[in-house]
Amino acid sequence: MKIKVFAYQGFAFLFWGIRIPTDQMEPEIQDWPATNPRIKVHELKHDLVQGLGILTSPQLVVSIYYSDAEV
Repeated sequence: MKIKVFAYQGFAFLFWGIRIPTDQMEPEIQDWPATNPRIKVHELKHDLVQGLGILTSPQLVVSIYYSDAEV
């Protein structure tokens, strides 16, 4: 089993919450399996990693668990 990880930096606003621009990440995540057609995706997970305090930004981490497809 192999893991492909995508991580995206977000923005934390004091009163408005967290903003992570997904318009950039979606095409990258969707295009990755298309450029690797000989894989079998087993699981896809996503996590929001909170920043430590006001000065650090949160991150969205997307993990794809896959293996090489049998020929």
